[in-house]
Amino acid sequence: MPNLWVAIGAVAAVGWFLRAPHETNARWWLAAVLAGVTLVRTPDGGWLTLPLLIGAIGVRTWRPALPALIGGPLLGAAQWIGEAYDRFGGIGERLNISSDVEGGMGLHFSVGAALRSLNGPQLCRPCEVPLRHPELTVWWLALPVLTLLCVHTALRDRQQLRRMRVGLGRPAARLPAVPLTVLPIVCAATLALPYLLLIGYSAPRFLMPSYALLALPIAGLVFRAVRAARSPQHLAVALGVVITLHLASQFVILNHTAKQSDNTTGRYRTAAQGLQRLGLRPPCLVTGDRALPVAYHAGCSSAQTSGNNRSTTLPTLLRRAAREPTALLLRRGQTRPPSYARTWVAYPLPGTEWNAYLPPDQAREWEAGKSRQETSGNGPSMGAMTMTYPTTSWAGFAAAEPAFADYAQDRFGRYRHHVLATLRQDGSPRVTPLEVTFLSGELWLGMMPDSRKALDLRRDPRFSVQANPGPGDGLTEGDVRVSGRAVEVTDPETVARFAEEVRPPEPFHLYRAELTEVVHTALENGQMVLRTWRPGQPVQVVRRGTDDSPPRVEG
Repeated sequence: MPNLWVAIGAVAAVGWFLRAPHETNARWWLAAVLAGVTLVRTPDGGWLTLPLLIGAIGVRTWRPALPALIGGPLLGAAQWIGEAYDRFGGIGERLNISSDVEGGMGLHFSVGAALRSLNGPQLCRPCEVPLRHPELTVWWLALPVLTLLCVHTALRDRQQLRRMRVGLGRPAARLPAVPLTVLPIVCAATLALPYLLLIGYSAPRFLMPSYALLALPIAGLVFRAVRAARSPQHLAVALGVVITLHLASQFVILNHTAKQSDNTTGRYRTAAQGLQRLGLRPPCLVTGDRALPVAYHAGCSSAQTSGNNRSTTLPTLLRRAAREPTALLLRRGQTRPPSYARTWVAYPLPGTEWNAYLPPDQAREWEAGKSRQETSGNGPSMGAMTMTYPTTSWAGFAAAEPAFADYAQDRFGRYRHHVLATLRQDGSPRVTPLEVTFLSGELWLGMMPDSRKALDLRRDPRFSVQANPGPGDGLTEGDVRVSGRAVEVTDPETVARFAEEVRPPEPFHLYRAELTEVVHTALENGQMVLRTWRPGQPVQVVRRGTDDSPPRVEG
C-alpha cells in the first residue's frame, strides 16, 4: 500500500523544506521527494504540497523553495495527467470517476469511522463495525491533546525568544521553534483532511502519513519534558513503561490482524481451487463478491458491473462470458443472482461461503467432461466429488428444458396443496402439506411463522416437494417431484412484493427454491419411465423395462 511511502516522503519533504532557504541541495531533494510522493499517490502529493506552497508564498525566507514546490509535484503528476487524458477523457472526468469509486467525494464526517477501524478491519467499508477494544485506542485519542501541547510550547518559546531579543537574555543559535513544530502539524492535518472529512469509510493505514509527521513534534515534547523534570530518570522510566505497553498492545493487534489476514487469504485460495476444479483456467473471468482477490489466486481477470470496483458494462461482461470461462461469486443463501445470471448454474465452493454461478453452456460442458471421466474409469477427485450438487433457479430450469418446466409447473398448478419433505433435527423425514408459488422465474415456498417445516429448513435447507397427484391411485398423468435447497428470503422489498402479488396470511416465512433435481415419473405402455433433470445436464430417461425387455437409460 502507498500510505507507508507517502509517510516517509512527507517527513523527508518537511525536513528538506525547512533546510531549503540555506541549502541549495535541499531544494533539489525537496523537488525529488515531492515528485516521488505525487507519483505514488497523486492526491496525497497535492495535499502535502498545499501548506508548504502557502508557507513559501507567505514567508519571504521560504520563497527559494517555490520552484521545487511547483516543479516536483508537476513532474510526479505527469503520468497521472497523461493517463487521465488517454483513458478517461480529461482530468475532470478522471476525478468524477474517482469520486464514484470512493462512494461520492463530499462532506463526510469520518472521525468515528477512523476510530472504529483503528484495531481492524483493514478496510472498514461500509464502516458499521463496533469499536473493538476501546482501551487500545487511548493513544489515538491522546494525539490531539499532545499536539496542542506541542503548539502551546512552541508559542511560549517564541515569546521567550522575543524577550531575549530586546535585551532580557541571549537567544540560542537555532531554528525558530514555531516552524519546526507547527509545519509538520499543519502538513499532518492537510494529509488527514480528505480521509476524515471527504470520504465515507476508513482504514487504519489512511492516517499513517499524519502519524509520522505528528511523531516529530511529539517526540520533541517528550524529550523536553524529560530534560525539564526534577527527576529525569524516573520520568524516563515511566515513559519507557508507557511505550512498552503501547508496543505490546500493537503487537496483540498485529498478531490478531495477521491471523485474520491468513484466514481470509486461505478462503480466497480455497475458492480459487474450487473454481479451477470447475474448469476455470486462464484466460478466465471472475465477477461478483470478492471477485478481485479470488480471481488473483485463480489466475483469472476480474470485472464488476456495479459498486465501487465497477470496471465494465453488462454487455461487455456477457460477451466475455460467451468466449472464456466465467464464474459469478455470490454468498451462499444470502443473495439472489442478478437478472442476467438467473439461468446460470450454481456450484457450492467447499470450504467457503460462496456459490460459483456458471453460464449454462459452460456448466453443461463441465458436467459432460466429468461424466466422461467417470465413464472412462478416471473418476473425479475428492474435491470435485464434493461439488456434485449444483443448483439453479426455476428460470434456469425453464431455459434449459422449457417443455419439461412447463409441464412440471402445470402439474403444480392443477391443485392448491402439495407435499413437502424436510429433515427433522434427528435426521428423520417430516412430511407436511404446502402451497407453492411460481413468480418472477422462481419457485417460492411460503409457510406460517415458526412452523416446524420452516424451522427445519432454517436448520437444514434441503427439501423435496411432490406435486399433488390428484384423485385416484393411477399414474396416468405421472408424478412430479422437485428437490433442492430452500433459501430464506428476509429482504423487506422482496417479501413485500411477494405479499402484494400472492396476498398470503401474514406474517409468514418465505423461501426461494434452488433446484438440484426435477423428476417426472409416469407409466408409458405399461412401463415405468423416470425423467430426471439436474442443473448442467441433459434430461436422463430411465425405462424400468419388463420381464421381456431390460431397463434402458437414455440421455
